[in-house]
Amino acid sequence: MAYAAIILSFIGAIHWGRLLAAPDTEPHPAAWLCWGVVPSLLGWGAVLLPHGLTLPVLLAGFVLVWAVDQRATTAGRLPAWYGRRRTSLTILVCIALAALIPLVGVTGTGARP
Repeated sequence: MAYAAIILSFIGAIHWGRLLAAPDTEPHPAAWLCWGVVPSLLGWGAVLLPHGLTLPVLLAGFVLVWAVDQRATTAGRLPAWYGRRRTSLTILVCIALAALIPLVGVTGTGARP
């Protein structure tokens, strides 16, 4: 779960890199820079929650970040290949995290792996 939080924290960096390479005419750069930090806050916040809430928050975080990246891809801010790759990777990560739920539980009674 900690590794998932680390991965989630890195995903927002794509928007920082995109803005660094973008022309100065990019609309709403401050909003995108702020958004780039949100996945980190979600991931690390999830690890600090009671055990039973960590996995659901991580799952929700990956889906939320995927949705924002899909909107950015559709708007042409990110390349189409990136949107496709993020979709497949997000599906794999969510399956892996969901598979951990029986081991950890969502009630907080399971031990952390």
